[in-house]
Amino acid sequence: MHGGADAQAEARRHDGQRRADGTGRRTISLLRDVRGARKRVRSELRGEQSRHADDRRQHHVGRAHHRRGPARHGPAGRHRDDLVGAEPPDRRRHPGGVRDSRSRRHRRLDPAARATPRGGRAAGARKSHVTSGAFLDVQQVTKRFGGFQALSAVSLSIRQGERFGLIGPNGSGKTTLINCISGTLRADGGRIVFAGQDVTTLPAHRRTRLGIARSFQIPKPFVSMTVLDNLLIPLEYSGHERTDGAVEHAMSILTLVGLAPKARVRSGALTQIEMRKLELARAMAAGPKLLVSDEAMAGLSASEVDDILAILFELNQRGITIIMIEHIMRAVMRFSERIAVLDAGEKIAEGQPDAILADPRVERAYLGE
Repeated sequence: MHGGADAQAEARRHDGQRRADGTGRRTISLLRDVRGARKRVRSELRGEQSRHADDRRQHHVGRAHHRRGPARHGPAGRHRDDLVGAEPPDRRRHPGGVRDSRSRRHRRLDPAARATPRGGRAAGARKSHVTSGAFLDVQQVTKRFGGFQALSAVSLSIRQGERFGLIGPNGSGKTTLINCISGTLRADGGRIVFAGQDVTTLPAHRRTRLGIARSFQIPKPFVSMTVLDNLLIPLEYSGHERTDGAVEHAMSILTLVGLAPKARVRSGALTQIEMRKLELARAMAAGPKLLVSDEAMAGLSASEVDDILAILFELNQRGITIIMIEHIMRAVMRFSERIAVLDAGEKIAEGQPDAILADPRVERAYLGE
């Protein structure tokens, strides 16, 4: 025990020393911040796995039942034996570890393509990448909180490559719906199908691996860490080891959102617009097929709104389907190909931007009778 304490003291002493080549100095306080951040991330991941353990077990039992008939009922631990081999090889756990997440699904975005500057694309020259058929199919989704009905049989059908707007007054159920789609909340009723797979009962981390990512209204980066490290952490937990390749990958994402010059700056020193860009970059680290932008422009100036719009347009040009939740109507109307309107947990309108603006139901929802 004393030997372990001595080793830790020696490690702390060396952490505070200058490196052999005479350059740099890693302070103990900064190392503690980094280590503390990593512990928090690992703790959150463990909590997520624990919260969804029952979901995973139920999912695997269903797959085992389908392959080998009804599961045997016997002594404790028997079902775990029955499930051996139920998962595909690329989804199985290593002994004593978590599933191997380093798979091709986390390398969907080409780093070289992401590094293309936005200025190289002429304004108004955007091409449509929308495909026929539903890429995200939300069917009669219902959500209650006690006696409060937050969502009432809401249905949406979004095509691959589409730019889709979701609007409504405060408290209309927009964020609740997105939480049900991303897996943060479990829907009480209905069905959600993404890329041909029923994800209704899948936990959030499984949906992220399938390609669903989102940004949040309030960015919460690790303020004591650099912008680059804030991106390397989600990359590391989505299957990228911390190598030169991972750094290049992170830098390509930062270049895309315009934060490459701030890579070595502590994220706590960023401006509001830079925080929003970092939040989008962190969402992009998982290589999503579907990105939900939840009020990424709230509180920004007109020029800053245009900057965020340019990033979202560029992401859509690269094949990413985008759902935009926003209260800035100018931005929603300019960005969206179709718009759905929620009010009091119900979908009251859906269509092209011009039709939505002219719909009297939308006017009543925002302005009243």
